[in-house]
Amino acid sequence: MNDFLLDLLYNVTLLLSLTVIYTLLPFDRFRNTTLKEFSLAIIVAVVGILIMSNPFILAEGVLLDSRSILISVSGMFFSPASTLIVMVILSLFRMILGGAGVFIGVLIIITSGLLGILWHIFRYESFISRESESGKEFYLMGVIVHLAMVLDFLFAPNPLRLQLITSMALPVLILFPFGNYLLSMLLYRSQNQRVLTEKTKESERLFKTMFERAPIGITLTDSRTGEILDLNSKFSQMLKMDKEELLNIDWEKITHPDDIEQDALYMELLLKGELRTYSMDKRYRCSDGNYIWTNIAVSSIYDADEENQRHFCMISDITHLKESENKIMYAYLHDHLTGLPNQFHFMNTLHQIKTEQKYPFTLIIADINGFKIVNDAFSREVGDELLVNISKILVQENSDSDYCARIGGDEFALIIENKDETYREQLIERIQARIERLPRHKVVVSLSFGFARATNGLFGVDELLKKAENDLNQNKLHESPSSRSRALNTFIHTLHEKNPREELHSRRVSLLGARLAKAVGMGPTEIAQMKTAGLLHDIGKISIDEAILNKEGPLNDHEWLEMKKHPEKGYRILLSVGELGEISTHVLSHHERIDGKGYPQGLKGEKIPLQSRIIAIADSFDAMTAWRPYKKIMGEEDAARELIRCSGTQFDSNLVSIFIQEVLQLPHLITT
Repeated sequence: MNDFLLDLLYNVTLLLSLTVIYTLLPFDRFRNTTLKEFSLAIIVAVVGILIMSNPFILAEGVLLDSRSILISVSGMFFSPASTLIVMVILSLFRMILGGAGVFIGVLIIITSGLLGILWHIFRYESFISRESESGKEFYLMGVIVHLAMVLDFLFAPNPLRLQLITSMALPVLILFPFGNYLLSMLLYRSQNQRVLTEKTKESERLFKTMFERAPIGITLTDSRTGEILDLNSKFSQMLKMDKEELLNIDWEKITHPDDIEQDALYMELLLKGELRTYSMDKRYRCSDGNYIWTNIAVSSIYDADEENQRHFCMISDITHLKESENKIMYAYLHDHLTGLPNQFHFMNTLHQIKTEQKYPFTLIIADINGFKIVNDAFSREVGDELLVNISKILVQENSDSDYCARIGGDEFALIIENKDETYREQLIERIQARIERLPRHKVVVSLSFGFARATNGLFGVDELLKKAENDLNQNKLHESPSSRSRALNTFIHTLHEKNPREELHSRRVSLLGARLAKAVGMGPTEIAQMKTAGLLHDIGKISIDEAILNKEGPLNDHEWLEMKKHPEKGYRILLSVGELGEISTHVLSHHERIDGKGYPQGLKGEKIPLQSRIIAIADSFDAMTAWRPYKKIMGEEDAARELIRCSGTQFDSNLVSIFIQEVLQLPHLITT
């Protein structure tokens, strides 16, 4: 045992020598990665040969040494290529040594090396750059490597197997992991220090590069004296002065007199620690005597209790921005889509009129009827086009007083000064007439108007606005239902023009759905709703490209995805029409399936509304029996059999049975 400990001590000394060699040799200077890896491999291999040259001889030809520690740690901290070279060299050397333990010796080399390489691949990058160190993982890795080594003993020749396990398993599992831990910690600290040093150098290099090449001016300044300690070339260019000149000038001499007080106040708060950063617009004097507008962002480097407190100042030239303030203010006060004044501008104008006592005047608020339906049916782009066209009409017709604003999504406000009621009515008539003539997808929209007249200053602005809005709401109660219905009828007409087959299909689905509704015992009101739902079930197709609707042949994946959106679009359109809100739910779910594989919500069984289940049957039956350019017409009995086949999966079984027996009058198909 004493011999074993002496040999182990010798092995440990050789292992530690690897750390010393690695630390002292300038491997970082190698530009050729291949040469670096090869050099490391040779050094590790030499240490390994020295270790294997003085082993503890357990039996004739059976050598025990710390090669497992060396190779596994090499695999962990050096490149896989280097470790593979070491494994090959040491394996060859072990074969040269010969003896009964050759096979087990080579196996230990391969096992230890591969385990180290695996750790390197999965853990090295995240582990090596840590600022805090922990040796638990290294020790655990040593246990795993040497547990594998003990398992390798099982492959020893039969007479030696028991001797190896009984005499060496315990020392190997107890002592060798500490060797892994010690060597790993030494290499980790060495490599970690190199990584952190390199990161520090890289950070310094990046900081210097950014400082000098930044597109903004940067200065490092003594916070107490105001002395500029360093500055980049951009700041010199901005002020048209040499760096040496700026380093020897007081900050107040290059600051506009009107900005000195504010800047000094901020700096006082910075020195007291009440502020760590501040930003302000200030003017700097250039060498030619002119001033430029800048925005400075100041950030303190040290805490307030530090003796040498300094700060960074980042300076951006905003002269052009200042010159563009009028444009920015215009954008702030105007609607980006129509170019009209926005709500903020409108409210300021009302307050200004009241302040200047410009009475009498009339406030008109206009709201587009059915605008949400237009957006849902055709797209937001079409809605935006409509808003732009309406805004142009309002401005042109109200040119006398020349004030019109967009104060909401579909709301406008007009102000008429010194005009009577007759003028107002004529103005509204002209606006409505022009809007109805707008060519856009054959959708006829209209405006609802609300009025409030101010003859003196007794009305507050908010009160006047509320009075006009109340008048608008009263008018919309009378106008909106008929406006929505006209828009809906227009949509139906447009859809049928895009695809003439849709009209006949919708009417047949409406008729079949009403008959099935009657057969299941629905009342007159529900049957009427069912008839309407059948007529409108495909209204969402109005926004689908005509090329898709009229395609002769199967749809591709993209076209099918577009087509599958029509239940949701139809739902949104009908939901906009108050009286059709309930029907919209039936339309939304008419492509759901009993087995939950339908769309758009994937509803299952009785969670699908009864009316939607009825539409699904009527819709599918008509699709099978009506002419399509891409398929043959199916007879009623064949279509009925297809409904039966899909009962319980796609369709409601009970409804299919009632439909075939009561509506189609084909009871024999059910019995067979």
